[in-house]
Amino acid sequence: MTEAQLRMTGRWRWRLSTSAGQLARAEEKQRELARLYLEFADFRRLAASQLPEQTRRHSRRR
Repeated sequence: MTEAQLRMTGRWRWRLSTSAGQLARAEEKQRELARLYLEFADFRRLAASQLPEQTRRHSRRR
């Protein structure tokens, strides 16, 4: 086998391994958590921009 064939076979075998599957699921979970966090941060930013000025000043003191 050539070096390129060995690398390709190694990648193929890794992709089918239990560890690769676990890492792929963990990565997907982290991506989903990051997406939710960014959506929540955007929601908070939009909600804060719609509050009256006096309420915004009061909420910053906390």
